[in-house]
Amino acid sequence: MDRCAEVDVVILAAGRGRRMGVVEHKALLPIIDGQGTLARLLAQLSTAPVRQVTVVTGHRHAAVEAVVRARLPHARCVYNPHFAEGEMLQSLACAFAEEAQGADCWVLLADTVYTDATLDTLWASPAGGVALAVAPRDPAADREIAVELCGGTVVALAGEAPHAAWRMAHAVRWPASLRPRLCAAAQAGLRFQWQLIAALLREGLPERATAIHAIPTQPDGAFDIDSEADLARVPSIPS
Repeated sequence: MDRCAEVDVVILAAGRGRRMGVVEHKALLPIIDGQGTLARLLAQLSTAPVRQVTVVTGHRHAAVEAVVRARLPHARCVYNPHFAEGEMLQSLACAFAEEAQGADCWVLLADTVYTDATLDTLWASPAGGVALAVAPRDPAADREIAVELCGGTVVALAGEAPHAAWRMAHAVRWPASLRPRLCAAAQAGLRFQWQLIAALLREGLPERATAIHAIPTQPDGAFDIDSEADLARVPSIPS
């Protein structure tokens, strides 16, 4: 497998962020050195070795697009008219429908703080197949998707991995060859990326080219901000 192959990035920024309990888009709140998580991520991507950046908008789309234009003018914005349904896979399908042919693609979240070290790890990871950023799991934490590994490969997720030592860490790379499959899964009603990954695992994926690779990251290398309690931890996250 080649390293540092050309990749696209899709940032999912369409959701309402109901758990935060604010009217404004939570990824725009000035919570890190006076800037929002989306602005921070766009600044990081401005010097990253990526081919195309796409931001999927929905809630407060005009404000989100204004930040994108200011921070990363060459990025493109795609509007998800069904953002209120909160279907992550649907937002991703919107991005891929606009460009069915493309490079392999890392999917990142607008409301997540990614350390520079984590992003560098993603860009340097071996190309080929699905890749999943993982971090050490906290069994007491809720809303985590457990990931069971075997030799650097993902073998089980969520309820099928109750004793796993790892969790999903808010970054998934999809090979260009699976874009049609992802769009079909969204149309069939799947809501989240992990559900499609679990379906792929159940199918066996005998070829290494389509294996699901794990990319280990630090515990707070990708910190998802969902609530006011999460905000209290932001100052302790490394840059």
